[in-house]
Amino acid sequence: MSHRGLGPSCWAGPEENGQHCGITRSRQVQDEEVERGLRLGPLSPEELMAPRDSPHDRPRTTWVVLSSGQLRMLDPVKTYDVHTGARLLDFLDSRSPWNCRLWNVGLSLMLREVLEAAEAVSSGVLSKSALSFLANVAQKTVGMDPGAGTEEEKKVLQRALKPEVRLDSLKYHIIRQQESKLRTEYLARWAEALRGRRPPDVEQTARAVASHLLDVGYSPDFLHRWWKYRLKHEQGTRSLADIVDDAQQLGLRPERSFDVMVPVSRAIRLTGPAKAPSEWRSSVEVAAWFRAEKSEVTEIRHNGGFLFRVKALDPAAAVARVAELLDQLGARVAIGTRRDLSLLGRAWIKGVATPYRLDRTKRGVWVEALEREDQLYDAYSSGGIHAAIELLSHLQSSSPGAAVAGGWAAIEALLSEPGSDRAEAADRLGRAASADCSSTSCSGHDRN
Repeated sequence: MSHRGLGPSCWAGPEENGQHCGITRSRQVQDEEVERGLRLGPLSPEELMAPRDSPHDRPRTTWVVLSSGQLRMLDPVKTYDVHTGARLLDFLDSRSPWNCRLWNVGLSLMLREVLEAAEAVSSGVLSKSALSFLANVAQKTVGMDPGAGTEEEKKVLQRALKPEVRLDSLKYHIIRQQESKLRTEYLARWAEALRGRRPPDVEQTARAVASHLLDVGYSPDFLHRWWKYRLKHEQGTRSLADIVDDAQQLGLRPERSFDVMVPVSRAIRLTGPAKAPSEWRSSVEVAAWFRAEKSEVTEIRHNGGFLFRVKALDPAAAVARVAELLDQLGARVAIGTRRDLSLLGRAWIKGVATPYRLDRTKRGVWVEALEREDQLYDAYSSGGIHAAIELLSHLQSSSPGAAVAGGWAAIEALLSEPGSDRAEAADRLGRAASADCSSTSCSGHDRN
């Protein structure tokens, strides 16, 4: 299942304490980009491949409303294009506050989740009501999404989504067939809709385009650079529809192989019949790899490492996949031995000299009331809230599986009552998020 759920969106607000969502990043962030050379001229393909620093502290920036001149590759007269382009950059910026981030999955992924849910119901691990709820959401989304195709194609897909989708049924295969076609034509259909006389609203457009490209498998950082180059640095003036056509071709690119080196500070120890994994490299081999690649390895003291070969669409996505593999290895080592993986927190990709950070970017889950109410260092607290906070902490930077499980368990612990329907906790969370968004001068909500 996706790591992005349904939630509120934000538009523009006053400049105070970084609490309000705007259409573009703050002057502070722009100055940081100038220092890194990102706003001094067009980005080369090599610069697009280079790792982008991700902050690990809470962003405390001021959000301001975008002026049309900042996205100078778009026609400033077309305010719709300018606002949509700025919102896309918001969604793809890892520094955006949580309530300005992308909280919905794309239509293609949603349909694949319906198929997965049908398989889970067949296996007895998911209730039919959960599948029906998901299929109902997908059915409504299909009707409102220009990327779903013609009116006839939408009706075919909507009929297949009700009333019940069973594994290997005719409806199941219709959904699979339509999703496969949709995946290859989705953004082209959106580009056509954007050229129409009445294009969809800004928020829906930006969410649909961003979520689709993320669901394809690109990393947010790569997509942010890709869109930023076309919106701010590319020569000439283009329409948003033309850039979405380019994004369609980007979404059709196949995955490629990446060699990722992850050094460790302590070599793995093998006992009994255990054999070293094929990815393991000795300290001598790691040093030779670094020399051959001319990698930037100042102040690195390693004692061996892992060399992974993974398939991904961009370097940052490859590092993210390696991070998930290391999470799995670390879990096995933690429960199978009395040791742990001693990672150095960085990874190097073959062909890229500068390292990528392995530390997971904090997801922006903050409970300011703990500090405000002087409960931050209360070591003797107990009860349901204490347990929920422990579970919620996994949502900040743990692996996707642990984050989803811990986060949802915390939500149920805080917002549900004994014997109540599990959906009640989700409803209460939605109402709380809407109230928070409203209190911070945000307007507009996800279409679902």
